[in-house]
Amino acid sequence: MVDMRDVVIDKVTINIGVGESGEKLEKAKSVIKLLTSGNPTITKARRTSREFGIRQDQPIGVKVTLKGEEMDRLPESSTLGKKQQVPQLLIL
Repeated sequence: MVDMRDVVIDKVTINIGVGESGEKLEKAKSVIKLLTSGNPTITKARRTSREFGIRQDQPIGVKVTLKGEEMDRLPESSTLGKKQQVPQLLIL
């Protein structure tokens, strides 16, 4: 019988929302690629928001989903900032 109280993590999603396209979006993409060694996906705005100055389908962030072995390696690779300095070029 399967015990429903066992917690199992199936996947981890890491997201950086910058709110605009351009240089900031490219830097966020580089940071996620450096930390996770995964291929980031660009996220787009679902609807127009005049308050934030974004339009529908405008690229506003990046995300990467890690599963299985990639997810298990995340704690090792995410300590990059503690052991080594993140290049100044990548800092938002």
